[in-house]
Amino acid sequence: MSIFNNILEWLDQNLAAFDPEKASQAAIAAILITILVYLIFRVWRRLIRRFETRIEAARENTLKPLRFQNMDILSADDLASLFSSALRVVYWLGVTVLVLFNINVVFGLFPATRGVVVALIDMLIDTFTAMGETFITYLPKLAIILLTAAITFYAIRIARLIFHGIATRRITIKGFFPEWAMPTFGLVRLLIIAVAFVLILPNLPAAHSPAFRGVSIFVAILVSLGSTAAVANMISGVVLTYTRAFKIGDRVRIADTLGDVAEKSLFVTRIITPKNVEIAIPNSLVLANHVINYSSRARREPGLILHSSVTIGYDVPREAVERLLIEAAGSTPEIEIDPPPFVLITSLDDFYINYEINAYTKRARLMTATYSELHSHIVDRFNEEGIEIMSPHYSAIRDGNQITLPEEHLPKNYEPAPFTFKPLEGLLGRKI
Repeated sequence: MSIFNNILEWLDQNLAAFDPEKASQAAIAAILITILVYLIFRVWRRLIRRFETRIEAARENTLKPLRFQNMDILSADDLASLFSSALRVVYWLGVTVLVLFNINVVFGLFPATRGVVVALIDMLIDTFTAMGETFITYLPKLAIILLTAAITFYAIRIARLIFHGIATRRITIKGFFPEWAMPTFGLVRLLIIAVAFVLILPNLPAAHSPAFRGVSIFVAILVSLGSTAAVANMISGVVLTYTRAFKIGDRVRIADTLGDVAEKSLFVTRIITPKNVEIAIPNSLVLANHVINYSSRARREPGLILHSSVTIGYDVPREAVERLLIEAAGSTPEIEIDPPPFVLITSLDDFYINYEINAYTKRARLMTATYSELHSHIVDRFNEEGIEIMSPHYSAIRDGNQITLPEEHLPKNYEPAPFTFKPLEGLLGRKI
């Protein structure tokens, strides 16, 4: 009821003091002022758009990058974006001033709303005064935060430029390999952000409040409980990076996984197998297993050696087997002619000889297809010569079988010994 009574009292006072002639004059003045403010707003917006057009033109023509030696610290696009952002802030400040001016003047023309304007102005003054006092008190801490953020931003930017220059070989540091550049930049960036966080955190508003401390402790507990595996993988990734075990594009075997390295990050290594299957291996598992890198030697002279074995009986001439293996290797597209393929005899077993063909290649990523081509040519060459690729096993009565030597190595006038049967005595007391 008190609110209703206050409304009635306000209506009585204003209706009693209502003057139609003055009210119409105030309404006309309010409309004219509003139109004038709108025209000023249109001019202001057109002026801002003209400045934006000039900034876009300068982006393409006159703006020069901020450079340090041979590196761009701020490009022309960055400078143009910075100017555009500042211009938008100025635009919205002007719009806010025009809106507040229009409300203040229009409401002040009418006696019924003049008190509202005065109260609104007093409230705004009190609010902005309190905000100003708080802001001035907080200004030193804010300056530290802004200065730290600016230094952090430009430190990361400069570090990125330096390490990108190292990665592209525009900057050379003795003993520092280009493939270390971007992983090292990631570590440096993480360190810079961590230092900035430590410096900014105590200067944040309510940084020393119990609620803020409770949230900080809770987050710290979550990170400590859930980051054990992540930290192990990250450390393993750093170790793998600086040991240069492999790089992107290398054909590697990690434990029982064979494929090409597609991604190498701080946490995982991604392998694309010859069957086009992507396998993500945590770096801790990579570090715990041996890594075979086929590509590292293929890039150097004389290249990677591919090898395959066949077992042929003793009755086939050694020279013929070696010749056929070398011819098969020479017919394979990805096998190098210089240095030439060669054959090793790896073992002399009871029934056969183990021959190993060795051939050089520079294309480690094609080793699976190269092996297939090599095996196909070995089969074809041996079939053309009438030699079986098999591992013979013998059950022989030595005094009645021909020895398994190549014919050219047999003694002259060699004839196999005949079978001889001798009686067995003592079996059931009789001769057989």
